[in-house]
Amino acid sequence: AATGQACDPTVPVPVTTPAVSVAKTASPAAGTTVAVGQTITYTLTSTVTNAATTTLSTLTDTLGAGLTFGAIGANPGGYTCTTVGSVVTCTLPIGTPIGSYSVSYTATVNASATTSVSNSVVPTGGPTCTLPANCTVNNPVTKTTIVKTANPAAGSPVAVGQTITYTLTSTVTGG
Repeated sequence: AATGQACDPTVPVPVTTPAVSVAKTASPAAGTTVAVGQTITYTLTSTVTNAATTTLSTLTDTLGAGLTFGAIGANPGGYTCTTVGSVVTCTLPIGTPIGSYSVSYTATVNASATTSVSNSVVPTGGPTCTLPANCTVNNPVTKTTIVKTANPAAGSPVAVGQTITYTLTSTVTGG
């Protein structure tokens, strides 16, 4: 108020509450078939709107069965990340300004993968998933099985000069 004027304490002052939304993507993209030994890059993106964050925003991303953690990308985009086994935890600090923040990490499809590999991020401290489906990534796994048979069958006696026919059968599942 100007000098000599009284302030009106009943004037409402709007308070802007920060909002943080989270989305998760993968490369190759969710739904794309992957194979044992292949590396998947996961990216977690938090978008801060309305105002700077007032609480820690934590993303806990647990790798599913059939995935082995690789490494966090060189630029964690404002996040502080730690890993313990198959759990990646990334935190945006209090006071993170309005904007979009992304962190990427890799995981390799391992031999224990069956029909698919999946992992989900769980936000705590204020963030919410843009859609529940945007916080889970699932990729079908292609597996190849090779079976060798012989005719006459393995273990059967054969004579010198007899022809043995070998058959290799390759079965691809999941892709």
